[in-house]
Amino acid sequence: MARLANELLGEPYGWGGLNQNRDCSALTMDIFSPFGLWLPRNSGDQAHLGGTFYDLSNLPAAEKNELIRSKGVPYATLLWRKGHIMLYIGESQGRILIFHNFWGIRIKDANGKVGKMIFGRAAITTLRPGAEFYSDNEEDNPLDGIMGMTLLIPPPRHPDPFENMG
Repeated sequence: MARLANELLGEPYGWGGLNQNRDCSALTMDIFSPFGLWLPRNSGDQAHLGGTFYDLSNLPAAEKNELIRSKGVPYATLLWRKGHIMLYIGESQGRILIFHNFWGIRIKDANGKVGKMIFGRAAITTLRPGAEFYSDNEEDNPLDGIMGMTLLIPPPRHPDPFENMG
């Protein structure tokens, strides 16, 4: 799965398949199809119908962060925010890492003016793409926008010590 993601890095973004390119949900669909996992076409359906869905919409950012880290399986967990789907791939230096195809990032200049920088390709980023290089709005917590997490494989089953007792 990681090798396939590496092959897709830098692929151009194409909303709704524009110019035969992938948007976020098409990228997610295409990365799982070689492994026999079919996902619906749009991000909301992928999140809700792709596997075991965890509704994170009412949780504070710290709880979302902990839940993603404790239950998320790298390369088998989708993170969903309205209109966007991302593949959780693990963490580095305490930051959640995702693989996704996205159009642009919100930036904030030194004067406080908010704008958008066009990225338009598949990349591995943190939940705050570009924050390492651009003055992003630090008050916004990227976890606030995460509405759900979907495990594409069944959650691990912990043995019940009382299961075989008569």
